[in-house]
Amino acid sequence: MTHEEVEELIACLVAEEMEAREVARNLEALNENEEEQEG
Repeated sequence: MTHEEVEELIACLVAEEMEAREVARNLEALNENEEEQEG
């Protein structure tokens, strides 16, 4: 692998991780809102 390929792979992995964390945050917020409405 070239240096550029490694950088591209890392950038892709970082983007995927950031997206996964955003999804998790959104799910947590939805769950909190649901609990507030039920309680």
